[in-house]
Amino acid sequence: MIRFAPNVYISSYLNTTTRLTHDVLNRMKTILEGGYQRELSYVHNDGSFSAFENNDKSGTTWLTAFVIISFSQAASFTYIDIKVITKAVQWIIKQQKTSGAFNEPGIVLHKEMQGGSLSSKRSLTAFVLIALLEARDNKQVSTEVAVYFNVNNDLRQPAFALTTTVLNDSTKGFRLRVCFRLINTMYISWLRGGQSTMGILEISLPSGMEADLESIDTTNTGGQYKKVEKAFRNEAVTFYQSKALANATIIEVCGPNNCEEVKVKTVILKYEKRKWFLNYL
Repeated sequence: MIRFAPNVYISSYLNTTTRLTHDVLNRMKTILEGGYQRELSYVHNDGSFSAFENNDKSGTTWLTAFVIISFSQAASFTYIDIKVITKAVQWIIKQQKTSGAFNEPGIVLHKEMQGGSLSSKRSLTAFVLIALLEARDNKQVSTEVAVYFNVNNDLRQPAFALTTTVLNDSTKGFRLRVCFRLINTMYISWLRGGQSTMGILEISLPSGMEADLESIDTTNTGGQYKKVEKAFRNEAVTFYQSKALANATIIEVCGPNNCEEVKVKTVILKYEKRKWFLNYL
């Protein structure tokens, strides 16, 4: 901590004064990463810290509080495992007496680092409270500590469960099946008569998914689909049909066990500048 903490304070100061350049930040990250790994060699199994780790009978309240402060601040500049801070907070809270003061069960090796924070029980208590306030700024630490001290026993059943299964007929693990069924008789109308020779159907995909064009089979559609491609940012699939299905206001979007009817929004198609527009419903 003698070398780790000063670099944390320097990084915080430079960042606050907007003088933390990219090069300096990279150098600080390297120093802090190495210091962080060294500090982990001083942690006890119960989450406390001392100069001789598990060779000491107990961790020290002061050093553990110092680690909580330093790690909480260093998390803004390098990776710090939140569980390390959480476990240290859980241990230090157990050291609080009924009077509100905090007990010091361990021995601090470098007393010159303490300043006046160990001159009295009040000073130590104030220092520990500062550490807890630093950890409190991290919502994940606060939540885990709150659960630890407010849930008497481990839950026999989890609060929620997430199970994923692979469909028997799916080789990709998940398949979005889209079915088309013509409702009633379909007619194609130009503004001045005639018949369309092309139609476009765009299907939006669920968030986070991407179409696998190789798995889309259009060979059994009688040549109806001339081209299939991914739309903007792979968020949809566009089907180019050989004939526009005018008045096809309803299609079926089918899932594994159910189908629901949805309306197709209006799309205006323009073939050539001199041609008329086709209103595709």
